[in-house]
Amino acid sequence: MTTRLQSDNQSPYEAISDILWLWAALFDGPPPEAVWSTIRESVIPAIYQSLQQPATLAEALQVASETLATEYEDLFCIPVPGSPFSLYDDEDMADEPPSLRHLAAILDIPWQKDAFVPGRAYPISPDHLSVLFALWATLIGLENVPEILGKSRADWMDVLAGKIERILRRITQSLPEHSAYGQITRLALDYVRQADAWIKEANRH
Repeated sequence: MTTRLQSDNQSPYEAISDILWLWAALFDGPPPEAVWSTIRESVIPAIYQSLQQPATLAEALQVASETLATEYEDLFCIPVPGSPFSLYDDEDMADEPPSLRHLAAILDIPWQKDAFVPGRAYPISPDHLSVLFALWATLIGLENVPEILGKSRADWMDVLAGKIERILRRITQSLPEHSAYGQITRLALDYVRQADAWIKEANRH
């Protein structure tokens, strides 16, 4: 099984990184219609195929970006402490140093927004799902960097994959299956599990 949507000029790691950046974007906020139509009609079916799942687009995903935006705002936009839809890893809020916050600084990835942006996720705590996806996507592309802040690249990716899977698993248990973000979250969870397995297998060789 492969998790890669690989073009002729991409390495396997680059292909996986591209999809992780897609999840980072979708969990930060809904895309504009032109971008969403491409994701909906081309990218998501290809991800299903890469996971050897039926590529038929679920009815819940056949919506305009305006509908997607309304759903996102209702579920994710304003953080609610203890919400099952939270984009934060409430089970593991405190990181042992060096923390993911330091990793984000090293990789030049914004850890928190400076102000609330209407329609976008607002990270009020240090483990925002979109940021975790961005960190993982960036690390995958650093094939020639074995260690960062005294921790191996592989160990960082293992930490990120675990936190991301935990957040997605909690959200999927709460979101209606027949909602657009319910479908997106379930697909992201399947992809994360397979990407993590593929990366670990590749690192062993």
